[in-house]
Amino acid sequence: MSTSNRFLLLVILGIAIAVIGSHFLTIILAISLMLVTYAMPLLFVLVLLLVGWKLVLSDGKKEERSQIEPTKSAKPDSHLDIERELNRLKHQIEQIHKKDKQ
Repeated sequence: MSTSNRFLLLVILGIAIAVIGSHFLTIILAISLMLVTYAMPLLFVLVLLLVGWKLVLSDGKKEERSQIEPTKSAKPDSHLDIERELNRLKHQIEQIHKKDKQ
């Protein structure tokens, strides 16, 4: 094969690959366009219907929640513990300041 025949064959092969690639790109773009145009609005409408159905079934009532039990930190005697700890820390800070001044 001569060089010009090889070059011509490469050009034809390149054009064929470009044409096939553009067809695949067109197919991919068409599928994505169909998804955006048809599937997304359909999903949006389905979600709206589901939310509306849930609201109809609940009759606008809020769910009753169980009474939250107080944790250890929310108990009344823990307030005194916190206050004692705060006073102890203040006392320690005062002692450190006194040592620094001496």
